[in-house]
Amino acid sequence: MDWHDPGNSTVVRNHRDAAHGPVSAPALPSVHMAQAVELRKALRPRIRVLLKDDPRGSVPLTLPVQKSVPLAIMFGAMFVIFAYVDFRTIRGLLERKADTVFHVAGTFFEGFWALAWTAGVLVLLGATLLMLFYRQSARLSVDRLIHVSRLGPLRVLSEYELARIRNLRVEGGKKSGVARIQFDYDGGNAELGDGLERSMAEQYVQAIAESIAALAPVTVRPEAAQPEELVSQVPPVAQSGYLSAIFLVAANLVPIAGVLLLDWNVADLMVLFWAENVVIGLYALLKLAVVARWWVVVAGPAFLGHYGAFLAIHFMLVYHMFVRGNGAIGPEPAASTALISLFVPLWPALLSLVISHGVSFFCNFLARREYVGRKASEQTAEPYRRIALMHVTLILGAWPVLLLGQPLPALLLLLVLKTVMDLWAHRKERAAAGRRRAP
Repeated sequence: MDWHDPGNSTVVRNHRDAAHGPVSAPALPSVHMAQAVELRKALRPRIRVLLKDDPRGSVPLTLPVQKSVPLAIMFGAMFVIFAYVDFRTIRGLLERKADTVFHVAGTFFEGFWALAWTAGVLVLLGATLLMLFYRQSARLSVDRLIHVSRLGPLRVLSEYELARIRNLRVEGGKKSGVARIQFDYDGGNAELGDGLERSMAEQYVQAIAESIAALAPVTVRPEAAQPEELVSQVPPVAQSGYLSAIFLVAANLVPIAGVLLLDWNVADLMVLFWAENVVIGLYALLKLAVVARWWVVVAGPAFLGHYGAFLAIHFMLVYHMFVRGNGAIGPEPAASTALISLFVPLWPALLSLVISHGVSFFCNFLARREYVGRKASEQTAEPYRRIALMHVTLILGAWPVLLLGQPLPALLLLLVLKTVMDLWAHRKERAAAGRRRAP
């Protein structure tokens, strides 16, 4: 089967099979898709990383070679410069002594900054290697469009179910003659073959469309629920978001008990509110792994870098304003002693926060498929939207409590304000996720 003949402008040359007569390519065998695809698992491209690929039984689509030595030299030079700065920063961190809370927070700030910088260094290294050694190809199998990205012996296969490809089209190339293939897949956009000649891109689009048309009607086994039906299998209380709201309120009742029974003060509460940001960040990283998949290798360290640096600065402010205080006298306590005295008494509230946000992650983000339609950039921005307004309000509200001598009613009012804001943010997130799923 010959997919591209320089002497013929068609993508696929019709040929005669001895047993079946003339076949117009890509006349791939029709199969019952229920046997080839379990729809509940086909939510996004399947990614596989291999050292050896077997293309037998599929029909190749030739893609242009993209290689640029000048760009590789530029990226390589930037990599060397950035890697040197990163090395000096990390070496300085390893040699530093963090004997006070402020020194520890400063070290964490620089450490997270170095982590984000390291992610950038790795991106520059990857760009250098891609400019020199990257190759790409594609092929059509019985029910899949497979894009293969190759870097030396390493192959990354992105497999798209043909039955789920929508709005197949050619983008660009009307003036320059250079185009690419684009299509919609599971609520997102995908592309193939950047740098193709427009005539070849149009022929490939026709070939892929014919392969899609050749598929047998989709029949789903009764036991194989479709993605839309998975939500209906979640208990009603979890579907509506009430279960996570109940755990949210319960988590906020723990610090109220701490104020009433354990004499927690405004400093304890502000440290607890800061610790909740850490919990939110950890679950945000898990969400990013679901949304970005393989890209979390790059996006994850970058997110941890800037979010961790933000938390370090935030902790410095909380510790200076509410724990240590402006009028503090005497030497700084040892970092280990100070941190243990801060966080160990708060362990019941910290545990309740981990459980509450975990329930929301599993019941809302996973079970209700709130990741559908969400981009990685939106996911990395979500923690900031959640905590920015809340913590500005809480810090402003905590100052009057501190100036009044921390009376019990004022402390309880601060906790009630925080609970109300949590519920408002929870409801807003559920509504936004519902709007994303609606299309």
